[in-house]
Amino acid sequence: MRLILFILVTLLLSLAQPLLATELATNFIKDYKSSEGVVSFNHQTHADQLKDCAFCHNNLKTFGGIVNEDFGHKFCLACHMTHKNIPTDCKSCHKRT
Repeated sequence: MRLILFILVTLLLSLAQPLLATELATNFIKDYKSSEGVVSFNHQTHADQLKDCAFCHNNLKTFGGIVNEDFGHKFCLACHMTHKNIPTDCKSCHKRT
């Protein structure tokens, strides 16, 4: 009986692990330093709003796979400008410390 319970628990944990890993992989905040201040990017907020990982990640590849000023100003800002109620002024992203 204990062996069956152990096997069931192990099976449930192995099935839950990918779901937990996905949640952990998307729930983070990354700070990017710039001459105009730190830009904090909340990945979970963007993932929740867009619901299409490829939209950003494929575009990131076209910029060499690096989040930098060029990507932020050409892709991120352009996206912000096409949506309502999303800040587009410099100080909304660039925070002086």
